[in-house]
Amino acid sequence: MTKQASSSIKAGFSPSPNKKPGFQFDLSGRGTSVLGKFQGDHVTAYGLVEAGFHRIIGSLTQAEFDELFRLENRDSLRERRGRIYDFVSAIAVLDDEMKTDSFYQRIDTLLKEYNEARISKTTIREETRRVQEDPEIIGEPLSLALQGIEAKYGKNGAALRHLLTEITRLTLTFYNHIPHTAYFPIAGFEASSDEGSTIRTSLPKIEEIISSSKELERGSPALSAKLRDNLIPAIVSLIHYPEITDEDALGEHREITLTRGGRSAQPRDNKHGKLLDAMAKHLHVVLAVYPELEEIFDTKDIVSFFVAKFIGGKDGKGLMGWPSLNTETKLNKITTLVTTKMQTLKEASSDRHYTSYKEYDDLVSSGDEEESTSPRVKLKAASATKLETSKELSAAERAELEMLRKFKEMVVSGEEIELSFTAKEKLKSQFPDVFKSKGEQERS
Repeated sequence: MTKQASSSIKAGFSPSPNKKPGFQFDLSGRGTSVLGKFQGDHVTAYGLVEAGFHRIIGSLTQAEFDELFRLENRDSLRERRGRIYDFVSAIAVLDDEMKTDSFYQRIDTLLKEYNEARISKTTIREETRRVQEDPEIIGEPLSLALQGIEAKYGKNGAALRHLLTEITRLTLTFYNHIPHTAYFPIAGFEASSDEGSTIRTSLPKIEEIISSSKELERGSPALSAKLRDNLIPAIVSLIHYPEITDEDALGEHREITLTRGGRSAQPRDNKHGKLLDAMAKHLHVVLAVYPELEEIFDTKDIVSFFVAKFIGGKDGKGLMGWPSLNTETKLNKITTLVTTKMQTLKEASSDRHYTSYKEYDDLVSSGDEEESTSPRVKLKAASATKLETSKELSAAERAELEMLRKFKEMVVSGEEIELSFTAKEKLKSQFPDVFKSKGEQERS
């Protein structure tokens, strides 16, 4: 009998095994499934769904691992968060709308904590600026203060990483319990014993195909050959849904499902509607994990080649295909129907996208993604005749100092100028003697 499922899905960041500092994203376990405590044969490989999160979260750069969301390139991290929402939405529409709403509510609970952590990072950043710009905090006290702040950044980053892993666990658990995602094995038609090895080989193969195909001309013979000969076999290897030509084996499978499966477990059959759903959902997940494929290849070509290869049988003998449907006329019809179902899923992903959910609130604090997190140089008080600058100042800071210099020259020359309270205070700070030389004239 098929192996029992693990009690839970484990996700987390662990120290990187290589010599560079940082973390790596880990996933293990499958949790319970639609079959209850059994794993069964997944229609779409569970590893493919895991790959969706590995590509988004596990592809963090070393710097991102060290201080999650504490980078200069805020746009890339905002985009990464958007990719998480896109993938979560693509998985959510595989089930009915009522369950999607329930799933989104649980995601929303996690994101509220996540957003609180993001907002607290703004508070930490404000504390950093205050310490750096306070002229009374220098030397060892400044060093100790910044070390304490660094510890807060580390704790905050750990909280964000934890919440990302919780979103991952929740999504994978949700997927596992979607009807028709897995079935009890059917004698003679069960997944191959080396299926795991095949999946581990196919996933990096798809990555390699994407990488090596980006520069090829769209629609070129070379690109078409790569699609047909390399990409499609890899995609087909990640789905298991053969036609069951042995009625006795199918009958035994039904009995096992009814007696050993959970309340959501359903037996396999050979109905064409279920087949079309399985194919469309599989390609939908593939394109959600690897959205670049639609940029490189024509989607209609992906569907057409996939249908031909899958129905013909990935073992080359038809055993794991659908022999009764393997004619040109039927293949063309199947291609059209699968394409239509895929389009429906794509539109549902947009209409029922997580960000359109009524409770969704992706709070963005101003300091979280718009300000640089680089330490600001503590400004030295300048004399009335010499402006102190530093090559480490930012462009904005240099511009501000240059403007203050001009204000100083205007005040010293006696030129009439109206200054705001803030500007006058900054001018006093940089040039303490400038107003004294003019009887401390008030021009605010």
